[in-house]
Amino acid sequence: LHICYFLTPPKDVFGDCDWNVYSREIGRLSPLRQRIMEAVGVSEYYIQQRVFGLDPPGFPAHEVFATKRFFVALVLSELLNEVPMNQVEERFHVTRGHVQMLMKNAAIFSSSITNFCTAMGWWSLEAIFSSFVKRLGYGVKPDLIPLMEIQGVAPPRARCLWNAGFRSAASLAHVDPADLMEKVKVANAQSKSAKFFSMRTAVAIVREAYRRVQGQMKEKASELEQLTATATVMGRRGVVCAGGMV
Repeated sequence: LHICYFLTPPKDVFGDCDWNVYSREIGRLSPLRQRIMEAVGVSEYYIQQRVFGLDPPGFPAHEVFATKRFFVALVLSELLNEVPMNQVEERFHVTRGHVQMLMKNAAIFSSSITNFCTAMGWWSLEAIFSSFVKRLGYGVKPDLIPLMEIQGVAPPRARCLWNAGFRSAASLAHVDPADLMEKVKVANAQSKSAKFFSMRTAVAIVREAYRRVQGQMKEKASELEQLTATATVMGRRGVVCAGGMV
């Protein structure tokens, strides 16, 4: 949640949030999350005033900004914990379009922040923020990122694949579709996504996983060729330099 706050785009994409919802949500926060809320400067007084329909005049602008930004960070943190988007919409009274735009903007903003940290030489922060770029784009926990990079795989389906023991494109590229479908259904008996996991879906996932693995192999082969060519050139220069010295 704390990192989500810093990676939330400064522009409030929701406009004016639902203050009744906000008041309810901060009442549910764990002690740790309450400390985070205090650390970033959220004003409970301002929230309660807005619940009553009041907009306190002369209230510090930075506290208003922090308070509104924290609401958006709460939404982001739920998405990154793989709470279904329809539940996030209902819980925070936001539309799917706003949520999708938030994820897109947050991914772009986090990429910019990561580049800034790299330019400043803040390597620890760069490592932390860079790990969130893809997570914000996909709305998943870190373990699902390799599966989300397979075209056509959505978060619920990626979690079903993970639960069935498939953790990457390589683990799916050569599996039998019938075996894949059976394992997914057995490992996710209570999941709606597994219920609708058909043979057609299994075939499509295996095909896309195979394409991704082939693409990765071509990229590695190209990198190896470049390294080999560079090493050859450097070797020739070394021989010439040695000959000149002799």
